[in-house]
Amino acid sequence: MTRSSVLHGEMVRLRPIEARDAQRLWESLQDPEGMRQTGTTTSFTRAQVDEWAATVSDRPGRYDWAITPGAVRGGQPVSDELIGEIVLNDLDDVARSANLRLQMLPDYRAAGTAARPSGRCCGSRSRVCASTASSSTARGCTGCRCTC
Repeated sequence: MTRSSVLHGEMVRLRPIEARDAQRLWESLQDPEGMRQTGTTTSFTRAQVDEWAATVSDRPGRYDWAITPGAVRGGQPVSDELIGEIVLNDLDDVARSANLRLQMLPDYRAAGTAARPSGRCCGSRSRVCASTASSSTARGCTGCRCTC
């Protein structure tokens, strides 16, 4: 797999993880709540994190993006510092599925960056699934939230 594209959004920008992100990735691994939320149970050394950050974006079978602030001034990002990461891995071309992993660093959780609704509620108990951004009924999806 080749290095993924840079994706621009209103609130965040996604770019491939790079070696310069190692310190922030290391910080995320020192955060017990982040470890719990992502199901990470393995301990890593700083050297392992450095090697991972330098090579992960070129590894086959996955896409790893650094989440950075989306603010732009003069056509350039105001900050390119990693504030979280989003990963698509366990890609299955036959089933057309993948695993999605999202982690925001502690200072960026509950700040509206990751919790912003991705759809509109029509008023008929419609919800938007947090993992797929597809509509579902309130009864049928446990991972969804109302977007009203």
